Amino acid sequence: AKTKILALRRTLAGVLGDAGPLWVVPTRMLRRKNLAEAILLTRWLRPEAWLVTTAGVSSQDERSYARRLEGAARRGAWKVRFGILHGRGHSLATIDEVVAAAEVLLFTSLQEGFGLPFVEAAAAGKPLIARRLPRVIPDMEALGLKFPQLYEEILIPKNLFDWSGEEKRQRTLWRNWKATLPASCRRKGAGIRVCDQGAEIPVPFSRLTLTAQLEVLARPVEESWSASLSLNPHLRRWRIRAAAEGLTPSVWSAVAEARMGEAAFVRRFQAAARHAARIPQKNLVSATVARSLQADFITRRLATECLYPILMGDA
Repeated sequence: AKTKILALRRTLAGVLGDAGPLWVVPTRMLRRKNLAEAILLTRWLRPEAWLVTTAGVSSQDERSYARRLEGAARRGAWKVRFGILHGRGHSLATIDEVVAAAEVLLFTSLQEGFGLPFVEAAAAGKPLIARRLPRVIPDMEALGLKFPQLYEEILIPKNLFDWSGEEKRQRTLWRNWKATLPASCRRKGAGIRVCDQGAEIPVPFSRLTLTAQLEVLARPVEESWSASLSLNPHLRRWRIRAAAEGLTPSVWSAVAEARMGEAAFVRRFQAAARHAARIPQKNLVSATVARSLQADFITRRLATECLYPILMGDA
């Protein structure tokens, strides 16, 4: 109900400190969520907005990443709040209610298995700014979901961070990470792409270490925006539309309802259960095929396009 959404917005304004627009990343604090990119996009496109994540840290492995982001946000007085619902249970709101109160959703993940926030954004009819994940978006579009604000990468000129230091960090990071792989896998990795580029070539923000990402974020917003605009011309249009609260909503089409609505779920679940009961309980894949599938999977995952410094450790 609109009255409940307005009431929640007033409550959130009290928690955050002002009634600025709410941009939401419906996620936990995870490296693969690439949250620094969500911060950058929010500050560029809607400087007066609050960027919030719904959940906090839930893994010991992510605590260092989270502390560094939180510390940078605090020192820079950025309008960012991590884990708006963390530790509150449902005393403040549910995730669905926060999504309903949001002006825009963001999803800047580097990798996803299925990509539930895409479905959530379409079901809620909310504008979504998201990376066009090559292993996710084709499935989403086949299911009848439409997302007008997708992007491939956010390109950054190398004068916005210490390129020399970043190159050394990435080479060290790659060498140390590769040493942790099983010996049979070490020769498959081709390396991190950014280490092989000259200083004059812009780099995707996603391919930087967290240290370099934070260096970019530490720059004045208008400086990094002006330096990067020619590399990302579509963002000018999004910024104008965001200021007018006119970003295009995601679409849950009739096709999506037919394939993912409640009735469709029940029908397909029952069909799958009946089918599973008829499958003979024996090995369906030979050992040779299994090894081939495993080797192919490892080769694909160690390809350069799948390697991101922030997933390899602290740097």
